[in-house]
Amino acid sequence: MSAPTVAVLGPGGVGAFVAAALDRAGLPVTLVAREATAETLMRDGVHVTSRALDADWVARPRIATEVAGPVDVLVVATKAIGLDEALSRVAPDAPGLVVPLLNGLDHMGVLRQRFGPQRVRAGVVRVQSDRPHAGRVVQDSASVRIDVAGPVDGRVEALAAALGRAGFDVRAGATEADVLWAKLARLC
Repeated sequence: MSAPTVAVLGPGGVGAFVAAALDRAGLPVTLVAREATAETLMRDGVHVTSRALDADWVARPRIATEVAGPVDVLVVATKAIGLDEALSRVAPDAPGLVVPLLNGLDHMGVLRQRFGPQRVRAGVVRVQSDRPHAGRVVQDSASVRIDVAGPVDGRVEALAAALGRAGFDVRAGATEADVLWAKLARLC
């Protein structure tokens, strides 16, 4: 199974960390950011200190301000408040699979309306990760876990394998309700 091409929308504590870890593992990843942030990332890279991966490194994923062409997976890692603006930088037909790593529930309807219900799978991340400033990520939790709702197909299997190769604990196949509500219960 070949590695999927991944675009990560949102260069914050979660998005930059996911993109940097995939890049560190040698996987094809693009980090999508606003123009000013993209300039900083292109110049300086993403400096990561990770407890879970027991490493400090500078990642240099591909940086872009939009997703115009096809990608196998779009990981959405923006804040909910900035979701609409961020989605304007992604062509609706570009991603084959969309996996959001946002808190809450409302984003699922927004993403399904934009990309279609068959391409959007609920996802959550369990991580403590902060972006003190553009291009700097400090990840403090002992582990990183990403859950993706089922059904498990080739797209989800390829994403899970890529994330696993990057050092994440990945669980796939639970129901959407189980994935989303478990995260909400944990946050409460």
